[in-house]
Parts: sequence; C-alpha cells; structure tokens
Amino acid sequence: MINIFWHRRDIRIDDNAGLYHALKGDHPVQAIFIFDTEILSKLANKDDARVTFIHDEITKLQDKYRKNGGQLWVYYGKPIDVWKGIIKNNKIGSVYTNRDYEAYALERDKSVEELLLKKNINFRSYKDHVIFEKDEVLKKDGMPYTVFTPYKRKWLERVESRVESGLSYYYKPYPTDKYVDNIHKTEDKKEVALEDMGFLRSDIEIPSDTTTQKTIKEYSEKRNFPAVDGTSRLGIHFRFGTI
Repeated sequence: MINIFWHRRDIRIDDNAGLYHALKGDHPVQAIFIFDTEILSKLANKDDARVTFIHDEITKLQDKYRKNGGQLWVYYGKPIDVWKGIIKNNKIGSVYTNRDYEAYALERDKSVEELLLKKNINFRSYKDHVIFEKDEVLKKDGMPYTVFTPYKRKWLERVESRVESGLSYYYKPYPTDKYVDNIHKTEDKKEVALEDMGFLRSDIEIPSDTTTQKTIKEYSEKRNFPAVDGTSRLGIHFRFGTI
C-alpha cells in the first residue's frame, strides 16, 4: 500500500504543504507529475519557454527524489486517463495534493476525485500556493471585497491577528526534510522527453530563482520604472511553485 502525492504548481520538495502531510501519513509516499495534454495541446508554439522551464524543473525535482532514495513518476496524457492507469497498477490508500484555483484545474480535480472515491481512495488537498484562500478574507456580511484598499486592510489585519496570537504559521516552512524517509523506494520509470511531447527546447533565458535583499527592500520604489532593474524576476518561480 502506498500514498501518492500529485505535484502541480508546486515543483519542489522543500516547504510543500501537501507533501508534508503526505509524508506524515501511514504509508510510503510516491510522488507523480503529469504533463497534461489538455493544456499542452492548446500551445501552438512548439518551443514554448514555459514548457522547457517546467520540464527542466521536473528533471531537477526527479534528481532530488533520487537523492532521497525514491523516484518521481512522470506521465504524459489526460489526467483522468493517467489516473486510471495508476489505480490499476498500484494499491493506493490516499492521494495528496495542493489546491489549484484556476477554472480548468477545479474541473480536472473534481473528475479525478470522483474517480478515486469510486475506488475508495481518499483525495486530500491542501492550501500551499496562497496565504489566504477566497473564503478567508471576506466582508462582515460574508461577501467578497470588490475594492482593493479595504481588502488589503482586512488581509493585513488577518496576518497581524495570527502573529499576535502566536499562530503565524504563514511565515514558517513545512519541515518536509524531517520525513523524507517515508518516500517510496521504487525503480526508475522512463523519463518523458520534450520531444516525446512534440516540443522543442526554447532558447529563452529563465531568470534565477534567487534575488537580493536590496531588490526586495527597494522594490516599492523601483518596480514601476521599466528602465530600472528593480523587480525580483521571480514571477515564473512563484507561478509554478519552484519556491
């Protein structure tokens, strides 16, 4: 019996909410990633820089799993079809993942969850990609804000209230490194190459996943001036969760 952790917009082991909870579970954890044909088939540019970036980061993530004695199983196809194969070939207790909030992702996850439940497999999702989810910062009448400034004030108020009460877990990393011994020890699967998916390597340079304290400190003063190198350039890393 194994549990499965499904990587999506969280291409990392460190400080990963869903993976942390999976590793603390009662069975070894097998991590997977699916190159989703429902998304990739809509990309006309076959040297799309985002695909190259994700493929490179998945390769790095695979290396990290190997260093901890495990493997990252990588698939290419429609998620629902991939999951049917995984269920057929493995004895699974629970599936863990981090929540994704885009319209297609919500529909995809609902169909996968329904498939899993039919097989008596639990589907457990966690907040990882955001600090607050949609229902956590609302007006007094329970409705969402439509004006930014009062939303910002309530957002900061919620953060400060947790700091004052000693519950500021938003600023603390999930210590996944303490539980890596629970990664499933298994054999290699054939890796999915860019060419296997019909894509070519992009020559667009991707910014580093690090920045400087100086950049962050001066961000509010310099970010609006295109001629000034005043932003962190971490956007793509936040979007796909490499940090």
